[in-house]
Amino acid sequence: RQKGQFQRALATLQAAQRLLEREQDLEGRAEVQGALAQIRFAMGQPELAYEHLHDALHSARMLDDLERQAECHLDIGIFRSLEQNLETSLQHLDNALARFTALGNRVGGARARVWRARTLAAMGEIVEAEMELLQVLSMPPERLTAAERGDFAFLQAEVASFRGSVEDAARSFKSAAHLFQETGLLWR
Repeated sequence: RQKGQFQRALATLQAAQRLLEREQDLEGRAEVQGALAQIRFAMGQPELAYEHLHDALHSARMLDDLERQAECHLDIGIFRSLEQNLETSLQHLDNALARFTALGNRVGGARARVWRARTLAAMGEIVEAEMELLQVLSMPPERLTAAERGDFAFLQAEVASFRGSVEDAARSFKSAAHLFQETGLLWR
């Protein structure tokens, strides 16, 4: 059933993409490319997801849209981190962080930092990962959505796991599950 929903969403987005290409709507096309990437990733097609994100990043550059560039770099960094392509991930996360910082977007910067922490921890750079987490944790929680708070707790757990702290990891995973359940979001 879920696969059918993804197929329908994919078909709809591809139709929108063709329409936007005909109308030469670069901004709309960039948004659709980002959505296509999310669908492709959910369908287990990371390379196609990456292609869509790369296209979206290219469009964002042509539009000189720093916010969209930051979001694209963040999404590419997340995808590459999950694939354990850590060096590439870190480059994109650094680019995202630089753009979010230039824009004064503290929430976007925190999202980039928490993924940067996860990636650094996966690379064995535990001290640097912990420093990133400390900066993220200084952000007031009310500025984050429930999903972001849950994601942050989940990524904190992954960092704790990489450093070998089973109790801290278990506590953070439990916190993430609670945050997701409390707001009616699905546990990841």
